[in-house]
Amino acid sequence: MMESRLKSWGPADIDLQQDCPFYNGRIPREITDLIFEYALSPDTLPDPQCGLDPGHDFRVRYDHERGDDESDLGSATQQVTAVEATTTSSESAGSDVVNDESLAIRPISRKRDSGFDWFRPENTGRKVFRGCELLRASRRLYLDTNKLLEQARDVVIYGGREPPWGRDFRAFINQLRRDYKQQLPKITSIRYFVQMHLLTPAQDSMLFLPSNEALARYEPDEHAELVSQLTQGNPPAEPAWRVLDHLEHFHMTIRRTDWDRWEDNKALAINPYRHSMGPVSLELMRQDMHASMVESQQPEKEGLPTWSRMFQAMRNLKTLTISFETSEDKKDEMEEIVVWAKTWRFDIMSWRHWTRDRVNERAACLVAEDKPARKMSWRGLKHHWSDFCTSCGANEMTRLDCACCLEKRKLLQQNKGPRLLVWTLTWKPEPVEMPQ
Repeated sequence: MMESRLKSWGPADIDLQQDCPFYNGRIPREITDLIFEYALSPDTLPDPQCGLDPGHDFRVRYDHERGDDESDLGSATQQVTAVEATTTSSESAGSDVVNDESLAIRPISRKRDSGFDWFRPENTGRKVFRGCELLRASRRLYLDTNKLLEQARDVVIYGGREPPWGRDFRAFINQLRRDYKQQLPKITSIRYFVQMHLLTPAQDSMLFLPSNEALARYEPDEHAELVSQLTQGNPPAEPAWRVLDHLEHFHMTIRRTDWDRWEDNKALAINPYRHSMGPVSLELMRQDMHASMVESQQPEKEGLPTWSRMFQAMRNLKTLTISFETSEDKKDEMEEIVVWAKTWRFDIMSWRHWTRDRVNERAACLVAEDKPARKMSWRGLKHHWSDFCTSCGANEMTRLDCACCLEKRKLLQQNKGPRLLVWTLTWKPEPVEMPQ
């Protein structure tokens, strides 16, 4: 409703409000913009069921160097001496606890109320916009501030492991469909956190394509209307399509715990062109990496839908961002994947594709920026530890001869997880030559 009013308001219809300090020249425009931006910034409310504070120190660094919070761990020799002294004193005191039990690692809780796995540097609680009433103060204020609110209101959706207030894309679209007759919000930015087992079979990725009802066989009059809408640059009324058409920025994050069998330290595998689950996924990924980086060929796409098609309906997309996250022990594996990811190409389809006139016609191709990946690292939580030692493979027991076991034990005693590394790449659309 407000968007329709905006179109009807012209500059001449707005009272200049000379008595208002924001508009009488006493406060520079740059300062008023900062005031409005601050007033419309969200507050972060903690989850009452979660014991973690939004002010939690994640020890964030914008590199992949060793964390400065590990300096107090001591050497492996010192840790062995400390553990042996503890177990010896327990035995001499007549304790019922035997040596092996004193080295046992307690089971790690992986529950949503402990932050698994939504609590992270960019998401520490529920965001609440308290300053929205500012938009209703006057027409002039609304015109000046509604864009700021749009920029601040990132839509965050999940493909598994969401916070108590979180929602997946299906729930998000269903909510839009329930409010079908109302003015849909103009969403320009989406953050997407997704588990690999939902991404790879395209169970979730197909939700990012217009639904069957929008692409069903049309009657002649309906088909003509669809063509008319698309040729004029307007999306059909179907909610999912309208949201995707307005979208300008899409940021997908694959978290440490989203990778297939991360608990078992399985090798990382991801492939936008093929199914990335199961025992053959790593071999297929290696084959496609070789084709892209050695033979300079784009891998052949499977007949079944893959997540490379997720972005086909995002016709106004300006940036696609993908963040890859893992633990320090898999740094080399991820470096290889990130180098390969820079060769990935994603199609954005033309309107003729959606009307079935030219099913293979592309409007643009998303190409990775020719820049190094942006790096970030942070101290994970206890539930980010895998179930097995990354060095010796020990499960429930700490081995005194394994430095990795001892480091994990020490960090767990400090309620700390492994250091997590993040690589971020950005793709931008490039035009493609349209067939005549």
